[in-house]
Amino acid sequence: MTIISAGQLISNAWFECKRAVGIFDRQSPTQPWSLIPPLPGEQADFIAKWQSKAPRLPIALLERQYLAPHLEQFSVTLGCSPEAEAKAIAVGQFRLANNQFINLGFPVDWNRNQQESAGMHWSKVSADVDSTASAINEASQFNWAYPLVRAWIVSGDDAHAEAFWSLLEDWMEKNPPNLGPQWVSDEAIARRILAVTFAAQAFCFHSSASDERLAGAARLILVSAKRLELTHDYSYTHSACKGLTVSLALFTAGALWPQLPQADVWRSEGLECLINRGRKIISSAGQLTDGTMSNPLLVLEIYTWAEIILRRENERESLPGSLHLRMRAIINKLIHRPIKHAPLTPLFSLSGCLYSDVRPTLGAAQILFTGTRMDAGPRDEAAILTVGPQCASAVTC
Repeated sequence: MTIISAGQLISNAWFECKRAVGIFDRQSPTQPWSLIPPLPGEQADFIAKWQSKAPRLPIALLERQYLAPHLEQFSVTLGCSPEAEAKAIAVGQFRLANNQFINLGFPVDWNRNQQESAGMHWSKVSADVDSTASAINEASQFNWAYPLVRAWIVSGDDAHAEAFWSLLEDWMEKNPPNLGPQWVSDEAIARRILAVTFAAQAFCFHSSASDERLAGAARLILVSAKRLELTHDYSYTHSACKGLTVSLALFTAGALWPQLPQADVWRSEGLECLINRGRKIISSAGQLTDGTMSNPLLVLEIYTWAEIILRRENERESLPGSLHLRMRAIINKLIHRPIKHAPLTPLFSLSGCLYSDVRPTLGAAQILFTGTRMDAGPRDEAAILTVGPQCASAVTC
């Protein structure tokens, strides 16, 4: 039986009150994408500054020709290629957390069975959906962006980059700011921020990445981050994992899209929560002390990504040593007593391994927090794409 604390009851009541009186409506208005910054007359200057001044992830700095042989070899070893999944995505077939595929058609029907709520402000849409709608909504988390990046790296086929931008544009056209069921879930919005940011970094200098398309991605990040600000604290009342994911998304939006309005606020707020909440809910022995948090692998993935961003901002930046200690403890536990099944889709689906395989996440975390690197192979693919081929270091390289 789940025990609800007095604090959760108060938070739930306050949330429902704000929904009922229309506070969320006023704080997150519905409006056309064309009215969201950067505006058409500003976008060329915005993108030029973003491309030249924003921190660059390893995926944006490494040559595709360098990465391709590694990923191709990993695909052969596993017997599955990201190109096969990319081709399935191109015809509306999307992989779900259970490694099954759902057919959403092409063009994609992002709100199938939810057409009535598609025209409602997100705060008026019920969060309770049936299993079919839940599976459909999973595609709006944009996990498909990662195999498209991997497929482009392996083959060099520009169609995969084009598919990412086309799907992003189609989703934005059918899901205006703050309108419909795809703006309800904090976790889904947070995952979209992470996926779009990673893919935008991967394709930022590709011929398909026009100023207009990059500006569109920036608009999505802006609206999404502002939406998450409204329920950031509330997200922790139901699940620490959800709250940490939202904090990571805000930190990512602020750090990697620094030209956006309020970017400094998002970065500061997100990082502060990751540090303070992490110290509170993760013991120095790697025990998860918050009863709502049951996925240590997701926690490890969250802090690995935060560490990567900090190092890209400044090679001397790093999470506090107390959090490094906690991450090393979690790594040690997972190595010696691995969980049999990862309960959620990983935040970054960057290998051909099954979602239930914990080793891709462990590989990247080990480099940053323990100073060791996994042997080269398919389970090292995620580490190459996020951390790069750098030396293993628990401090910096």
